[in-house]
Amino acid sequence: MIKNPKKGVLLPDALPYKEILSECMPFLGDFISRPSNWTPLAGICEETHIDYGIKKKMPTVEDQWQFDSFLFDAY
Repeated sequence: MIKNPKKGVLLPDALPYKEILSECMPFLGDFISRPSNWTPLAGICEETHIDYGIKKKMPTVEDQWQFDSFLFDAY
């Protein structure tokens, strides 16, 4: 905001991410990327797959990467 006071409010996609990350990197530490065999179905079972008190149908393997399979509300 200080460097570009006339740009106004920007959406995240319009931010200068390279400039922002260059300032943040000393505080972020090392970035480690490793392959994983995790899937959204790995940690759920019929008993725990409940949304707002309503038991939900378990997703199939074909649908496991749909948002509904792994998004949850921490209420």
